[in-house]
Amino acid sequence: MRKLSELDNISKLPDLVLCPLDHWDLISVTGDDRITFLQGQLTCDLTSLKPGQQTLSGSM
Repeated sequence: MRKLSELDNISKLPDLVLCPLDHWDLISVTGDDRITFLQGQLTCDLTSLKPGQQTLSGSM
């Protein structure tokens, strides 16, 4: 398996690419604008989460 950092140009990737997910992290964000700040940076819909609810997401 090749790493993305080994590619000369990622635009030449095939239509299907499998990537290992071997790093997991947990974040906690506070403040009045936390939802709007993170909404465009993560792959999940933060506005649909209820207080105390959690979900998996990727960063963009």
